[in-house]
Amino acid sequence: MTRRNRRERLAPRAQDALDRLKEETARELDIETGADQTARNNGAVGGQIVRKLIQLGEESLGKKA
Repeated sequence: MTRRNRRERLAPRAQDALDRLKEETARELDIETGADQTARNNGAVGGQIVRKLIQLGEESLGKKA
């Protein structure tokens, strides 16, 4: 099994959508993100993004069933 760079996207074209989701989530949480922010703030946004992606996946699976 080949090793993959952790930062490498499985779907490179999805990067723009992920960036928009990150910005939208940060606005909803009223948190600024970036290198000058704390890991706690950036992590909060990342955690919320994961929750949203799981919800979207579950909804998508529900529609297919």
